[in-house]
Amino acid sequence: MYGAALETWQKEPLTSSTVDVWLKRTRRLVLNDWYMADDYHRDTGEGADFYSAGKSRGCGGNGLWRDGKLVTSKNFRESRVIAQGPIRLIFELYYPDFRETKRITLDAGQNFNRFESRYEDPVATWAAGIKKVPAAQWRVERGVIRNWEPVAQQAGEFGCAVIVDPASVVETVEAEGNQLIVARTPAVYYVGSAWNRSGDFVEVADFDRAIDQWIQRVRSPLRVEVTP
Repeated sequence: MYGAALETWQKEPLTSSTVDVWLKRTRRLVLNDWYMADDYHRDTGEGADFYSAGKSRGCGGNGLWRDGKLVTSKNFRESRVIAQGPIRLIFELYYPDFRETKRITLDAGQNFNRFESRYEDPVATWAAGIKKVPAAQWRVERGVIRNWEPVAQQAGEFGCAVIVDPASVVETVEAEGNQLIVARTPAVYYVGSAWNRSGDFVEVADFDRAIDQWIQRVRSPLRVEVTP
C-alpha cells in the first residue's frame, strides 16, 4: 500500500490507493529483510516483487463509484497497527481525500485478506478491482472476479481474486484498465492472491478451489456465544 513518501520518491514517484503484491515461496516473514537488502525485484530463492500495480487498482484496490466513473484517492497519510500476530494481523490506513479509514485483516496461513473501508462522509457506492493485462485469464461472476496471468521475468503464473457479498453488488464493469465490482456500502470485501511457485497452488484450478472454499466460509461464518 502506497504511503505519502512515495508520491515524491525520486526513483519512481507513484500516487495511487492501489494494492501491490509481493510473491514468496517461504513461510518465513521476509518483508523487512527484502527491504534492507534493497534487491527485492530479483528472486534469490524466496520470491520477489514481480507485480507492477502502478496507478491501477492492482490486486484489490478500491475507490468510490460516482456517476458511472471510478474516483480514487491519493496515497495514505496515516497508519496504525492494531495487532501484529502471531495469529492475526490487523492494521488501518487513513486516506484524507475521502476521509476513509481502511482496515485490513489477515489470519496466519491464509491467502485472503479482509478489507473494510469506513467513510466519515456518506458514500452510496464503491468499487474494488484488479488490474487488467492482455494475457490474463478471467473468472467474472456476481460477487467474484479472478485473474490468472504470467508473472514478469518468466517467473511462473500469478492470480488475484476479489470477493464481495453478492447481495451488495450493483454491477461488474471494466473501467480505466481495471476489472471492477461495484457495490453498495458498507464497503467490506476479501482479496486473495496465488503464485504457482509458492507451493500452495500449481494451476488456476487450485486457486479457484481456494476461492470457492473461502466463499463458503464467508457465507457460513464461525459464531461464538459466551454464556454464564
